[in-house]
Amino acid sequence: MSSKKPLLALLIAGTGMVLQACGGGSDGSMPPPPRPDSGAAPAEPDVDNSRPFKALFKPGKEPRYQLVTTGYQSFDRLGEFEQDASGAVTRFGDTRLAGERVVDSISGDETFALGRWAAGNVVAKYGADSLTGNDRYHYLVFNVPDAVPRAGTLICDDGNFSTPSLDAGPSTAAASGSAKGRVSVTFTSPLLGMTLTGAINVDAGGDSGSLTLDQYHVPVGGTFITHGGGLVTGGVGAAVALADAGNGAYQLVGSYRVKTQGGASYLGVFRLACE
Repeated sequence: MSSKKPLLALLIAGTGMVLQACGGGSDGSMPPPPRPDSGAAPAEPDVDNSRPFKALFKPGKEPRYQLVTTGYQSFDRLGEFEQDASGAVTRFGDTRLAGERVVDSISGDETFALGRWAAGNVVAKYGADSLTGNDRYHYLVFNVPDAVPRAGTLICDDGNFSTPSLDAGPSTAAASGSAKGRVSVTFTSPLLGMTLTGAINVDAGGDSGSLTLDQYHVPVGGTFITHGGGLVTGGVGAAVALADAGNGAYQLVGSYRVKTQGGASYLGVFRLACE
């Protein structure tokens, strides 16, 4: 590919539409441009901090996915995809991981799948992106629930996380970290959807940061971009959604960017079981 322009993709809540916030002329499956050297330390060995993979994902009536990396985010309805016996998802439509590929942080069951593309070439219709240094793609697959409660509160804190990867930061920043979170979901009305209270926390080599999700009103059935769209504009923020966990249960899923006290920012995806 001879030239690449900055690209941001954003889902309009409740639809499967992907819009490009900047850059021009191509669809949301295009990989991002080559990343400038952030001056960060060399990439550390990948460590899988996820729970064991249990079963292959089964798409429901309305399956969706999220795919995030530095400079690129795609949140859309799930069409054709590929998942191997290890649980790794390596293809979303025209976007796939090829070459000497490595997928880590794999976890999932019949209701979700998440992981991290850690090595290989990301190939799409309009070009390719080689994963080098700290480059990582984090992915998440889930089903939108058919129905949700009209009232009540769920506590979501038993979770699965991809290993957070360094998005930007000083040369002393760790290449990866660990994440945890606890969020309560209060259902208010079909019109207002649900209200979030809680946070996603990241620790990277002793440098920690927290993304507060308090008082965000999330439409049921859609993906909501918090913090004024920060995740898709290079700032802090998350893309969160309520997902079906099977047998009448729910889970909170999403992707995020957290900034630490030391000035570094980290990307990742999460799934929190709710009860």
